[in-house]
Amino acid sequence: MRSARDQGCVLLFGGRQSGKSTALKHIAHQQIPNDPSGQLYYLPVYVDLMRLPYDAGPWDFFSMLYQCALDACKLNVASYRPPPAQHAVQSLDGFEQAAQRLRSGANQIDLRFVFLLDESKRVIGDRFPRGFHDNIFHLLYGDSKLAGLCSIVFAGAQELYRLCEDDTSPIGSRAAKHCLTTLSATAMRQMAEGMLGTLESTDWIRIADEVHKLTGGHAGLGSGLLRLIGRGGEISGAVVAPAAVQFRHERSELFHLWSNSLTKEARTVHDGLLRHDRLDREEMTELLRKGDLPVYRLDRIVDELQYVGIARLEGSSLVAHNRLYWDQASYYSDERECSERERSVWKLIEETEIGLRTLVRQQFTKKWGRDADRTIEGVLGREAWEKIIENRDKHSKSYPLSGLPSGATEILNYTYLGQLGILMTWKKSWFLFQGLFRDLREFQDILRDITPVRNDGAHFRSVPEQELDRCRVRCVDLLAILERNGRVSQV
Repeated sequence: MRSARDQGCVLLFGGRQSGKSTALKHIAHQQIPNDPSGQLYYLPVYVDLMRLPYDAGPWDFFSMLYQCALDACKLNVASYRPPPAQHAVQSLDGFEQAAQRLRSGANQIDLRFVFLLDESKRVIGDRFPRGFHDNIFHLLYGDSKLAGLCSIVFAGAQELYRLCEDDTSPIGSRAAKHCLTTLSATAMRQMAEGMLGTLESTDWIRIADEVHKLTGGHAGLGSGLLRLIGRGGEISGAVVAPAAVQFRHERSELFHLWSNSLTKEARTVHDGLLRHDRLDREEMTELLRKGDLPVYRLDRIVDELQYVGIARLEGSSLVAHNRLYWDQASYYSDERECSERERSVWKLIEETEIGLRTLVRQQFTKKWGRDADRTIEGVLGREAWEKIIENRDKHSKSYPLSGLPSGATEILNYTYLGQLGILMTWKKSWFLFQGLFRDLREFQDILRDITPVRNDGAHFRSVPEQELDRCRVRCVDLLAILERNGRVSQV
């Protein structure tokens, strides 16, 4: 909040499940002074951008800011007098005027707004017209009626770099930057005490310390592993190791998403850590030079690997930190030979398809239990089912010396994206998924924009840039929907 006040904008970096939403909501729910009349007061306004329609435009965004600010005023400002009903914002001037009306009802409080944007990726990138970033820049730093009265915190991950690299609207160059890194051992003990506090203190302290070693203090992983241990009935330090094995398998797809999200520069250092566990600045610099990558981004790379949750800075050295992740990481170190643009979209498609497999498996098993596979066979038809079985058997024969790799027996791993869509939109199963989307048509439109690009990528065919961009937007939206509803991370 202090950074937002002083610099007008904050970029809050954090990887998946690092605690961005939790942090923003905690800030937004802090108590305000009992009688701030006549005082300067910065009002935190939490904005969940996942509530934006998938086809929203800039004025939908500004209308949401207004509505969220109005709700925050009603909730947090004593005797607040709301302005007359406001029509949808149709221009930047309209938003500035609407925000001024909000301030006028605050009982002589000098009210300033700090917008906490969760899921910022919804408004960063190619979704909105080029002038959108210009509007944001003008609002924060230009000759705006709200100059000094409005600040923004963008919460996200690698997509926030776009705000740093925009030459004409360099929001990131003026913003304060904060990174959500992993929890300390003490903080993990506090979490364990809340979740396992019925145990003897020596037991939950021992468990917390072991969980911290396994997860590197990652907030999402730490809480998830503690929760799994707590469900195990009789608890002792001996349960941590078997629970960790199960947990690593359950979260393997989350680790895959972390790996795929890395920038090209961070990927190079990541692969170096995969081989050596610890790299000093000179070693990281040499890796970047060998890869003909910009050395001046080293500090950003160090931050990135920390906020994703897989490394920690110790003195001048970066250390692999998160045993659960690095045990899996070797599977994700190879990259396909294709353009960087195509590679980034293909990674998103891969994440999306894996997330949908997870979702379908969870919901079908929840509804049909042991008959889930038989139900899937019935929906797809006998011919398609036999082809799926054939593909699984071929995969098995590809590893004659090692047996089936982990997860290879999951039948949905051998379905196509289109088949996953069929399973989700089947008349007897759609009710299991419809709560994630506005309606059936929205989901079908998303798949329609992803499937052709997925098929061309699988067969090494080039894809027009416009279709790549459309596919990227759809994948980002669908992944955010799945993650928000706890689907991606629970494989």
